[in-house]
Amino acid sequence: MRLTLHLLLRALLLVALAGSAILLIDYTGAEPTFCSHGGGCQAIKGSDYSTLLGQPIPVYGLGGFLGLYALAIWAESKSHLRSLAVLTGLGALAAVGFIALQVFVIGAICRWCMVVDSAAILAAVVAFVLVRRGPIAEPTAVRLGWSLVPAAVWLLTVLWARHPPAEGGVEPLPEALRPLTVPGRLTIVEITDFECPYCRRLSEKMREVEARYPGKVEVVLVMNPLRIHKGAEPAARGYLCTPAERRHGMAELLFKVREDGLDDEGITTLAGAIGLDTTAFTACLHSEATDQELAYHASLVAATGQDGVPVSYVGRDLVLGNRPDEVEDAVQRGLRELGLLDASEPAAATAPAGWPLWLLFLVEGGLFAGLAAVTAVYARRARASYAEGTAP
Repeated sequence: MRLTLHLLLRALLLVALAGSAILLIDYTGAEPTFCSHGGGCQAIKGSDYSTLLGQPIPVYGLGGFLGLYALAIWAESKSHLRSLAVLTGLGALAAVGFIALQVFVIGAICRWCMVVDSAAILAAVVAFVLVRRGPIAEPTAVRLGWSLVPAAVWLLTVLWARHPPAEGGVEPLPEALRPLTVPGRLTIVEITDFECPYCRRLSEKMREVEARYPGKVEVVLVMNPLRIHKGAEPAARGYLCTPAERRHGMAELLFKVREDGLDDEGITTLAGAIGLDTTAFTACLHSEATDQELAYHASLVAATGQDGVPVSYVGRDLVLGNRPDEVEDAVQRGLRELGLLDASEPAAATAPAGWPLWLLFLVEGGLFAGLAAVTAVYARRARASYAEGTAP
């Protein structure tokens, strides 16, 4: 039982370390790799609680759990275990605080944050139980092996980040979006947010595709202004107040303007730049008709079951996030299926397949299981030696 508890504690601390590594990579990367686009993780990242003293919160999590893990590996006395129990208890209190922030203050749940926080709380419970059970005897070589596991977890996470799993796949266009399709063209229905940085990057790809296939590809935007983006709703209203024949130009400006220009004044200036009547445009921004159209777009988004951005329905393909290579593949596949792509045109290079996330956990789990087996063997030998030495 004591060995099982020690292995459980190590497993929980490794889970917290792995989760912190995943969050740190997503916090510092240009694109979310492990977190959902526009989901809870992105809401936490965009909040005022994502950094402390100028550093991302996952930095402190990674450092803290690494220290706790080292103490758990090298604990050789009950006094060491008492120190570990106190420190994991403090970590558990911090985890409870972070969970409360997500639920009651930020109003969004980050699944990886919850994994880390839950592991921290459970680790504290196990550590307090181990104070009474005591340490286990392990050869230095085995402890050194355990000490290398965090480095392996970090390297594996970085490696997986370079081969992100593909999101989306083949999915029928939701019934609610079908009236938006343009007959005779490959219609891309893109659920977007003008302030979202990933949407802004993907918009460049969409413009390039439309320009390359004039009259064959039509991009239709559906508004999903996220609450975490202050200028997203004013920008969406500005887009909806623009006449249909001018919306492409307005969308391009809204995607390119600085985020601090996405307010009523800045958006009205853009409207004037494309030749709209700014007086009528200003009146439209907060009109009942615009409220109703924005609500209609919200109903379209709800019908898809998607809550993040960007989400792109390219013909029969669904692409989640800013993945221009996947969009390119889907566009060419869709054009060929509709007979709109000339046979002489070369096919686009297929985007490299990503590595599934479950495989990462399988590799890490295998590493843990191997070391746990070695530890169990040495523990049995130690018990056998003790029994032989004390037998009458």
